[in-house]
Amino acid sequence: MMTLAQLTHGNLSRGGLAGLMVTLGLTLLIGWSLGWVFLAISAWIRRTDTVQNLSFMVLFILMFASSAYVPVRDLPTVLRVVASANPLTYAINATRAILLQTPGGTGAIGPAILISLVIGAAGTFAAVLLFRRPLDATRR
Repeated sequence: MMTLAQLTHGNLSRGGLAGLMVTLGLTLLIGWSLGWVFLAISAWIRRTDTVQNLSFMVLFILMFASSAYVPVRDLPTVLRVVASANPLTYAINATRAILLQTPGGTGAIGPAILISLVIGAAGTFAAVLLFRRPLDATRR
């Protein structure tokens, strides 16, 4: 997608090729961390249709309650609180800062990476614990 956008729309990234690679890495990292969370949820619920519906609803809320479409400062108070705690907001802000080369933008990368790693570690820990749970425990 990034290559196609670059070819069709010209120079989209002021950060150059290195900026594109860093943003690709951030995208993969947040995807990896949320993947572990959803894997843990799958191991807990163990019903594919329920997990699929739940994951769609969670991702829908995460995406629209972030800074992806509207700046956090312009959101209503409740959504501003949710967006401030949303891990996607940190990843989106870091990506925006890298691609647009905003002043002080490199300071947004650290929190995005840290939050993604913490979420990934928690999801991994929960998934491993829930995978070890016997199948009979879900049938009671």
